[in-house]
Amino acid sequence: MHHGWSTALVPAWILGLWLDFSTTLNVSLRWMHGRYLVAILFGAIGGPLAYIGAEKLGAVILHGNPSYIVLSLGWAVITPLLLSFAVRFDGFASPVRLDNRVKE
Repeated sequence: MHHGWSTALVPAWILGLWLDFSTTLNVSLRWMHGRYLVAILFGAIGGPLAYIGAEKLGAVILHGNPSYIVLSLGWAVITPLLLSFAVRFDGFASPVRLDNRVKE
């Protein structure tokens, strides 16, 4: 146990951050839809940077370069996958008719 939370489980605050990140996929990160190479690079660079920031704040402890490599690879895979799910289940998309005109 660490601060009343089992170390075998993901802390509630990180679940909140992941949920919050998922809400940006169809709003502020909409420009990335269909740009999967950009999404891979975004995840490979941005994922570890976020954890470096969390480590500086004392929120996580990472154990050297292998941790950053695993985080980079993991986020490089998961970011385009999350974007493809976001496109599929986009609740913000404008309804489009078959003739490509926006419904009024």
